[in-house]
Order: sequence, then C-alpha cells, then structure tokens
Amino acid sequence: MSEVVLLHFSFKKVSISFFFSTKRVLKEKEKKMTVTQDAKLLTFQDISTHNNKSDCWLIISNKVYDVTPFLYEHPGGEDIILKATGRDATEDYNGVNHSGEATGILQKYYVGDLDRSTLPAKKQYNPIAVVAKQISMSKSRGIFQILVPLLIIALAYGIYHIYKKD
Repeated sequence: MSEVVLLHFSFKKVSISFFFSTKRVLKEKEKKMTVTQDAKLLTFQDISTHNNKSDCWLIISNKVYDVTPFLYEHPGGEDIILKATGRDATEDYNGVNHSGEATGILQKYYVGDLDRSTLPAKKQYNPIAVVAKQISMSKSRGIFQILVPLLIIALAYGIYHIYKKD
C-alpha cells in the first residue's frame, strides 16, 4: 500500500508544492519490526569471546552489536570500544553524549539480544568486610610500628651499657 501525498503552501505570490510517498516510511517500520521479531538470543559467554580488533561485539541496553567494521572510524579511537567488550557497555555508551546519527550507525551493526539469564553474578560490595580487612591490616602494622622502635631503643641501650663499662 503506497500513498502519494501532496502538500501545497502559498504565501502572497509564492507557492510551494511537495509530493512524497508514504511507501518509504512503511518500509522503515516493517524493517524495524522484522529486526525485533527475528532477533537472536545470545549468551554472555558467546558474546564475550568477540573481544578483539578482528571480531568486536558490544552489549548496549541488552542488545548486541558487531562493531568490528566501525572500529577504525570511531571518533574516540578503537581502544575505547575494545575496553568495553566482554561486559555490559551500556553505561559507557550512555555516559557519552552520542548523537542520533551515532545511534543510527549503531543500528546497522545489530546482531541480536542478550540473554540476561546468562550474565555473570555481580560481585556484592560488602563495606563491612572491606573495613574489617583494613582494620586487621592496620593492627598488624601498628604492632610493627611499636615493636621496631622499641627493639631499636633496646639494642641502642644495650650497646650503650656494654661500651660504658669499658
């Protein structure tokens, strides 16, 4: 189904007419629909193996992109992209103010969706354990900081008394 639309604008003695087809708009919508319907579900383990210059995949917003052809064109350099492989790069991507054009370019490299159930468990940050470890280390350092000067003083005192007798 294709429709031709005519837009006509007139202002004083100037008139402008536009003709355009809605067929292209419909094709774009169909294309987006087929991409999401045919999306492959990829495991984190499979995605994380694509982490070098010759095969580079990124995870952004639970979608997977093969950005290998774009590595050398990236304005920030290839190293930035390579550092984001093997993990969820959503925060890295969103942390930079990417243009709509960049998002459009990214869509060209779409491979599939991430199977979130395959993500490795995040390490739980336990501030109590960190503080306890620091305290135990500071206690052992504290003992040495006290014992070493005492031993030096005792040794100096002993040497002083040995030579004083002579």
